[in-house]
Amino acid sequence: MKRMGVRQLIFGFFGLVFLLSIFTTSTLAQEQDATFSAIPKATEIEMSDAMSKLSSNRVLPGYPLYFLITIKENIQRFFQPNSAAKAQWDMVLAGKRLREAYQLAYKNDVKGANHTLQRYQKHIDSLREEYQKAKSANQSTDVLSDQMSTQFTYQQSLLASFIQKLPTDPKKGVEGDVFASAKHLNNAIQTLSNDRPSIRDFFEERMKHELFLPPPAPES
Repeated sequence: MKRMGVRQLIFGFFGLVFLLSIFTTSTLAQEQDATFSAIPKATEIEMSDAMSKLSSNRVLPGYPLYFLITIKENIQRFFQPNSAAKAQWDMVLAGKRLREAYQLAYKNDVKGANHTLQRYQKHIDSLREEYQKAKSANQSTDVLSDQMSTQFTYQQSLLASFIQKLPTDPKKGVEGDVFASAKHLNNAIQTLSNDRPSIRDFFEERMKHELFLPPPAPES
């Protein structure tokens, strides 16, 4: 009987440790996810600059002939001569998609905005990948990294516009993809910051300002 009691205590102890480890890991993962999805609050001037400086197309997704723009962009990217040039092109496309997403959300086209935000995330990931390839191939990236820093600043400010300026209904509708986009962007910023301490310091200072964080995940 005593042996059974000891075994139960041992199993109970390790079971408790296991449950605590799962809880701690889950909590840390949520905190890290929130940090990487954070968006620094932007001023009116920063949000206005972001809208005016990011590239845009004449028509928005949903326009009947918009697919021709996508085909043209893909062909232009295909003929870029190296990874650095492809990264620069991805940077331009990312800015276009983010601006389009904001305009769609402002028009209350939540479905279109979310789809365009997901395309933005793919462009950012591609930009990050091509930038890393360019660095590995010893291609010149000094000018590119400066351009990326500037564009990433504009993109952070425009992501803040989704939270700060959109009416309540579309804001709630796109909130998930906005913070997901911020996570992709912040990962790209981290990759860029690893090579340029001055850029790392600049973005770390921005993240010391008031931040918007994703809402906590609902408890299961």
